[in-house]
Amino acid sequence: MRKHIVFDFDGTLVDTTKVIVKVYNELADQYKLKRLSQEEFQNIMNLTLRQKMKALEVSIFKVLRMRRIGQEFKEKYKSYLGTVDFCDGVLEVARQLEDKGYVLSILTSNSELNITYYLNSKQINLFQHIRSSKGLMGKDQAIKKYMKEHQLSNQELIYIGDEVRDIQACKRNNVEVIAVSWGIYSRDLLLSEEPNYLIDDPHEIIKII
Repeated sequence: MRKHIVFDFDGTLVDTTKVIVKVYNELADQYKLKRLSQEEFQNIMNLTLRQKMKALEVSIFKVLRMRRIGQEFKEKYKSYLGTVDFCDGVLEVARQLEDKGYVLSILTSNSELNITYYLNSKQINLFQHIRSSKGLMGKDQAIKKYMKEHQLSNQELIYIGDEVRDIQACKRNNVEVIAVSWGIYSRDLLLSEEPNYLIDDPHEIIKII
């Protein structure tokens, strides 16, 4: 029986693509990387790592350097959070799920401080726990840690996210995952990873749960 519903943040709960592209381009100017339009960014996100490097015209050295500027990205990102809105229908669905007695949480690669700051600024108190995964590939460990912290079996948690790595992390933990098509990854790419569910509208979450 499901007890906890865990959401990704960027692209799942809130529409942050424009902000992410804006911050990336500021850092691109600073670190002499290729600037991207929003369309180019979304197209690149659907490529493999090798294809991404080619499209961005970066060497592996620059990729490693980009990882080191992650903290700077998060700090710049925070300054634009006030311009970000929840994805259409998601907040209404989250309120319905809370009313039904589910524990709602956020598990994201973004920083806990950024998420807390944003929710407080919007006066949203639906989410009981906010957790940040370490590194781009750390979500599987973060999910495992979350289940241990709350003494949950893998049947008692379901994760909702918009990225390929969300699906992969859930599979490693044998946890059900709802992939959403309104984020940065294409529907076809998400479907190729075989999530338990793939939805186009937040209200479909209620039917699944």
